Amino acid sequence: MTTTMQTIAKTRDTRVGIDDEEFIPGMVACAVLIPNDENKTFATVFTHGPTVRKTLDELLEYVPIMREAALELSVTFNQDYD
Repeated sequence: MTTTMQTIAKTRDTRVGIDDEEFIPGMVACAVLIPNDENKTFATVFTHGPTVRKTLDELLEYVPIMREAALELSVTFNQDYD
């Protein structure tokens, strides 16, 4: 069984958060971090859905494109518009 601290450590190391039906039975989700200009997380890009449509493994296939979107959003949010 995975402990909460192991889950947190895995999320920190992979920079991917997952929900494998822990919050709502029948729903899965994954998220990638959007860093601010100090490389600290201030938001996420995520996807979720019912397990009858997508498995967690299928959602995790979107992580590379989600990371690209997160980086683009980070650049946009961290621009100085003065």
